[in-house]
Amino acid sequence: MPDVRFRRDRNATSGTQALRRSPRRATCSFDRSEADVKTTKELLLERVTEHAALGRTLKGGKFMAKTISFCQGKGNINHNNRKFVTPNVDKDRIPWDVKYVTESVEEAYEKCFGQALEEYNSKQKREDRKKKSYLEEIKKSKNGEHVFYEDIVQIGTMNDTPVIDENGELTEEAMKAIEVLDEYAKSFQERNPNLYLFNCVLHLDEKTPHLHLDYIPVAEGYSKGLSRRNSISKALQCMGIPKAVSKKENEESLWKNREREYIKELCSERGIEIEELGIKRENYSLPEYREAMAAVDELKAEAETIEESVNDTKKRLEDYAEKEKLLHKAAKKADKEMQDLCKDVTSHTSLLSGTEYVKVPKGTWDKIMEYCRQGLIAEKWNALFEDTIGKVRNALEEKAQALTNKLMEVEAELDKVFRFIKDQGMMSQYEEYARPKTMKEKLDIAKEKAKELSEKNKNRNGNILKKITDKSR
Repeated sequence: MPDVRFRRDRNATSGTQALRRSPRRATCSFDRSEADVKTTKELLLERVTEHAALGRTLKGGKFMAKTISFCQGKGNINHNNRKFVTPNVDKDRIPWDVKYVTESVEEAYEKCFGQALEEYNSKQKREDRKKKSYLEEIKKSKNGEHVFYEDIVQIGTMNDTPVIDENGELTEEAMKAIEVLDEYAKSFQERNPNLYLFNCVLHLDEKTPHLHLDYIPVAEGYSKGLSRRNSISKALQCMGIPKAVSKKENEESLWKNREREYIKELCSERGIEIEELGIKRENYSLPEYREAMAAVDELKAEAETIEESVNDTKKRLEDYAEKEKLLHKAAKKADKEMQDLCKDVTSHTSLLSGTEYVKVPKGTWDKIMEYCRQGLIAEKWNALFEDTIGKVRNALEEKAQALTNKLMEVEAELDKVFRFIKDQGMMSQYEEYARPKTMKEKLDIAKEKAKELSEKNKNRNGNILKKITDKSR
């Protein structure tokens, strides 16, 4: 990794605005032996990406227009805060990350709903109607609420807004994006009072600067039950977002559109041009079209494989968690049995020596000895198991996060290819490729065309006959 250092600009108004490149330049060499050989699919996707960038490149060698990415994240707080690191993270650049707020979910729920929970419980006369933990209630809820939500905000792509250049230095394009993301993060809570931001991190250790915003929706105004609750739709309505009119035009989509417009304003203030993705139309040959279709199928298959791996990894994590619960349950049972055995033990003191002895029935003594033997064995196995399961859990969590990131990348590429196909006017060809017509459907189409042709010929013959008749008269 090239050596990159930062210095503070005294005239800067914020932490991220104060980041400037050090005059010390880094050296970087390129080894052709390690260069990747791109596949046909990669070259095709690269061409699609190039077309998506037409009209927003090159003025003095710089990108003129960029895109805004505002998508839902997976909400892995440990990954966001770099408690564990995935392969796509540059460990040397982790200190560059900016942490705006890092609060635990438990603390956040206490701040958001603690008072409402206390008020609710104070009104309950029966103990069984009191709520012990609102957080646990949401975790077990089947009404669709999430414990918290995460959005990932990014300006540009790795092609037009890379964090570092070939010398390992922070790029000018990245600095502009950082200023926008910094202001957006700092103003998020003020603009969204009903979305409690408990974790927010700006990542500069990956390919493109981006924000992870984790928040809890806080809805108010309930007359029954808790006066404040976790509800994303109600929380957004409290902030003036209109009620949903359809599945597509719901509160979340309307709010995200509003946030995108605000980001556009921040970009405009800094001279960053934003445009909607579009692809310039051109004529493509049949082989290129077939390769596009094959790329779609390949990406779909890759996405399905990754999704299966993610689900499998999550299942294994759940299995380990279940085994841990069983172990704790067995330990509690063993403790109770030992306490019951001790009830049969009596003690007395020798009159001659004054030594204290215990008197145990033979059956109880045999059970105690058996428990001791099993306990020594279990202690050794338990220590080995806890060490192993800890390592396995960490490895599985890292694998799950890496697979999730890969899945998001594949889905993004798949979306590009579909937009490419749609903008080229090839959707009908793609549908024919994806679901070829059966012989019966082809025959029905042929019959319909033959019927139409017969009708045309009949009308034409009738017109000719009419003209001949008129002339004969």
